[in-house]
Amino acid sequence: MDDTEAAAAVPAAAAASALPFAGSEESKRGVVYIARVPPFMKPAKVRHLLEAVGPTDRIYLVPEDDEKRRRRVKAGGNKKVRFVEGWVEFLRRADAKRAAEMLHNRPVISSGRGFHGSDLWSLKYLKHFGWHHLQEKLQYEQKLRAARLRAGLAAARRDNEAYLKRAEAAERIAGVERRKRKRASAEDAGTKGGAAAAAVEVEIRAKRAKAARNLKQTVPLRRPMGEAPPSKTDE
Repeated sequence: MDDTEAAAAVPAAAAASALPFAGSEESKRGVVYIARVPPFMKPAKVRHLLEAVGPTDRIYLVPEDDEKRRRRVKAGGNKKVRFVEGWVEFLRRADAKRAAEMLHNRPVISSGRGFHGSDLWSLKYLKHFGWHHLQEKLQYEQKLRAARLRAGLAAARRDNEAYLKRAEAAERIAGVERRKRKRASAEDAGTKGGAAAAAVEVEIRAKRAKAARNLKQTVPLRRPMGEAPPSKTDE
């Protein structure tokens, strides 16, 4: 069983152990779902307004996405935290039903003045829904987020390992190419060096031959006519 299947199995198992006993105070309560929380309204204000219908107990509001809030603040918007949806538990089921019937699509502020004067309630009574269902829902979503996070980290790790392998292979290929170019350069340099040495040798030989041809003779090869050969005594 993978992480997703394990997370999906949690709510069913938790529901069997979290169901309230019949006749208990928990079973007599009712939960109202707020589809849209008035902008920047805090939980205490929501409780205060809804308790005009009947006493409440627990309340949970979902804050907006952090990235969305950062973009709004960066653009110069309101820095307060905004809640997008929520659940309110009434101590009596009848009060929860009446709140949904009386306030749905009605002005949040009856006088119509103030910051929320133009906002309307968006409420729905959740039949056969207890606070334990909400807890199971949140736990289930948390496990799903953890499973998605683990899957994302595993995928990132695999991508990183594949990238490192490709980088190592590219480095090996580049090293082979560098060694080939180095050997080719050395061979080319050796060929050029041999040719240069041969050219120098030829030039040296040509200079020697030219010097031999330019030597002056100190003894004439032929004597002038009528001149007697030198005697041994003269020598």
